[in-house]
Amino acid sequence: PVANPPPGSRFKLTKPTTHRRLVCSIEGLEKTGKDHLALTADGDACVLDFDQNLEGVLLKFPEKSVYVCSYEYITGIDSQNAALEVWVQFRKDFTEALKSFPNVIVDTGSQMWTVIRMARFGKLASIPPMAYGPLNTEIKEIVREAKEAECNTMFLHRLKPVYIGKDRTDKLEINGFGEFGFEVQATLRTQWDEAEGFSVKVMNCAQNMTVAGVELSGDE
Repeated sequence: PVANPPPGSRFKLTKPTTHRRLVCSIEGLEKTGKDHLALTADGDACVLDFDQNLEGVLLKFPEKSVYVCSYEYITGIDSQNAALEVWVQFRKDFTEALKSFPNVIVDTGSQMWTVIRMARFGKLASIPPMAYGPLNTEIKEIVREAKEAECNTMFLHRLKPVYIGKDRTDKLEINGFGEFGFEVQATLRTQWDEAEGFSVKVMNCAQNMTVAGVELSGDE
């Protein structure tokens, strides 16, 4: 059967296209090379830095121009206003970075999630699940904005153990916006082993799911 949309309708025939950019989440435990992996992307980079943890990493990339915007707020009696000021500045910088750099790195998406919760709620705990709707929309809008850009965008995430009741399991999940993996195009997990060294595992990739589960190490 052949499609036959009415003349003047809003239905548009869309051709498949491939953009030469990737919007991904790079997740891992501490000291497993999340920043290092992100900075191996070809070309110069901008780091929107919530963690202030780049010391030492940049020394490994002397040939690369890396521009950094740092964010921090002091928790205390005025934490919500301080966090809101940081959040507004981050959103402005993020939009400008997508237009200006071949690679944009948010370090970390975990801390970004902390800042937006403090900015919107003034606290990090005892928040009703139903209240998260507007925050979820804000984060999804950030990812959508990245998908419309022509640069690589990498959100780094810390991992935390999954608990069942009070029992800790062997499973890990990102410390941050729980639906991030559904929004980005690919999820990469950094790993470190005393014998094997650093490696990265492709957890999923919307453009090519045949690479899901592939592990790369060394020069790969």
